[in-house]
Amino acid sequence: MKPMLAKSSVGNIRKPVKFLAPGKLAKERGYGHKTRPVGDSNGNASAHKSLGGIQRLQVEQEAQYIGYQRRIGGISAHTLIVHFGEDEWKERDFTDDSSFLEILNICKKFIDIYSVGFKVTDGDGKPLRNDKDLLAMLNEHEYVENIDIYVDVDETAQPLLFKLPEDNTTSDYISIPRVPKVRDTKILGDYKANEKVIVRGDVVNGSEQASTVQWFITISKNFDIETGLQSISECTINKDFQIPIEAVGHYLVAKFTPMTEDGESGESSYVVTDKYVDDSATQKARKVRGKNKNKKIAALKSGEKMEIEFYNNRAVGKHHRYWSRHLGKIVRDKHICPIQVKTWKELTELDKQHMWDSVKECFFNPNIELYREHTLEHMGALWTAWRSSLNVDYVRPCKTKAEVLKNVPQGFNAKECDWLVTNKFLTDGFQKTSNQNSNNRVNGVMPHRTGSKPHRQLIYEMGGKDNNPPDIAKIFYETRHKNGKLVDPETQEKYDEIVKTVQSNASLSHIEVVEKCFGPQRHSHVLGFGGGMKRKHFNCSQADYIKDLEAKLHEKEEENNNLKRRMDGIESRLSKIENENQATSDAPTMSGEDDTLP
Repeated sequence: MKPMLAKSSVGNIRKPVKFLAPGKLAKERGYGHKTRPVGDSNGNASAHKSLGGIQRLQVEQEAQYIGYQRRIGGISAHTLIVHFGEDEWKERDFTDDSSFLEILNICKKFIDIYSVGFKVTDGDGKPLRNDKDLLAMLNEHEYVENIDIYVDVDETAQPLLFKLPEDNTTSDYISIPRVPKVRDTKILGDYKANEKVIVRGDVVNGSEQASTVQWFITISKNFDIETGLQSISECTINKDFQIPIEAVGHYLVAKFTPMTEDGESGESSYVVTDKYVDDSATQKARKVRGKNKNKKIAALKSGEKMEIEFYNNRAVGKHHRYWSRHLGKIVRDKHICPIQVKTWKELTELDKQHMWDSVKECFFNPNIELYREHTLEHMGALWTAWRSSLNVDYVRPCKTKAEVLKNVPQGFNAKECDWLVTNKFLTDGFQKTSNQNSNNRVNGVMPHRTGSKPHRQLIYEMGGKDNNPPDIAKIFYETRHKNGKLVDPETQEKYDEIVKTVQSNASLSHIEVVEKCFGPQRHSHVLGFGGGMKRKHFNCSQADYIKDLEAKLHEKEEENNNLKRRMDGIESRLSKIENENQATSDAPTMSGEDDTLP
């Protein structure tokens, strides 16, 4: 007996296995499959399970079967051992008159030969495809009593194209319906907003025209099908697709489902683009807001200022939009805010004072100094968001560092771009944080629907300006409803929970309700209140908070008074010195000291 060979991989198969219909040998015998009693010596059939959990079928010939009839020069009957992984099937009394159909019938015990591609090989790895191959194998093993053959699933092979006689309800062979498959799926076209792309695939056992496609976006090539995809289209038979603007900065994913003309579907294939969708076509396709010019502020006359109000530590009122735009313009101005710093914390106190002075040049509030630190925190958040947008717009669409360095943002020079890319955007730490933040945004739940209006402005308008702010249930509803309805079931469920909590105990504070319904809040943010309010601001009562602000205001006023007294003293001394100098210059000239020539 020849040694068993290891199972060959798919890559070693040069041609797909194709099983032929019954040959002459089988037809002359009327299929020729032998029916034999099976079981133990008592005639009881046995079935066993392998360790792998797959049912192991093994037929034992009755004890008193016809002994091996040896003839001169060879063995008249063999024992055929069919292997499928760890399972096997023994077929005794296998002779030269046996048919390949008997082997196919045994293969049915392991796999569905009509829908799964498979291959059959002998112990030497030679393929068995028909009666001719079987007869050649038996001749080669003429003196071997036990012959091993192997059955393996093979995706490159075709399923059986005809029915075995015992499975056929008619006398003629009929074709078997096969499951459609798709291979070599790819997305063709330019990955730019408003450009058209097309998906193509090699559909087997089906129709490409009838196959369906659905489009998604994702922030990572290694996406999770269940949670990492965001749908941007319906399922359709159209293979071309116009990329929407919302896909910019994301990978494009096509779900290709092979179909037959009769509506039978196969396993879907997902294909993802090799780079992010670019926004270079966006500027041509639609009119965008453009650069932040903040014309209202630019139109102020010399010395003129715009009045601003504060609530929850940030600007509110009719001028709050101009305030936020002005802050955004300052942090983007490289002459005011340095570019070559990695984090906001690296800015010096002189840099921050320069920015704060730029704010006070255009806005007025009698207590504005109380909100210096809060305003600088707001500017830090705007600065961080702007730097992140540079990464999305100018770094992510590029494949190499050289390509990134050619894609210089407007207002930057090559040296500044190289510093940012090398020391910030392409570092492992930044990329890890960026990807994590993108995943958090994709997996975010219950997004607010207030547009550009901040939560504090909404709370201010709903009673905050009269020191009667709404409860957290009203805030949650007003920031998440659409056309008077909470469209997301999860949002509706959470809203009902908040209302029930508020009604069950009216004495609970805002922060207590939030933490009962949403869990402990981070130190830098409290859900429902927007930027400016931190967890520590809720540790004291409103009265204590106002008292603390008044104390800070009084401290600032004392500091200003001291500075004013010092300035008055300096001006007084300068005036005295000027008067003394003037008196000296006005004194009469001494006699005899006239230098005038006679």
